[in-house]
Amino acid sequence: MIRHYLVRSLLLYLAGRAGYMGTFGLTLQRTRFEAEQARQKDATRVDENDYGAMLPGPTPLVWINPATNTGMVRLAKTCAHEAVHLALPEHPHGPAFDHKVSRLLRGGAL
Repeated sequence: MIRHYLVRSLLLYLAGRAGYMGTFGLTLQRTRFEAEQARQKDATRVDENDYGAMLPGPTPLVWINPATNTGMVRLAKTCAHEAVHLALPEHPHGPAFDHKVSRLLRGGAL
């Protein structure tokens, strides 16, 4: 069972390494994320592997799925991915995005 405190601490650390110094909301419940998504009328898609997602906004909301992020390695990859989204919300997915995620996981900064 992944605890909220662990996920929040890891995401805060990685977001700071990525250069994000703002605030964000975090939820481990998909229903809460989808309710906020519907309230904002946002078309953000959840990734195809169901690991997590982020709703952009003044206070972004990050959802991390504890059911699919069962190990520390998978959790770290998902948190690094969402940290890059927090720091660079307009950056599209692709090889450059994946390189930034890998750099964060190796202890570097963006």
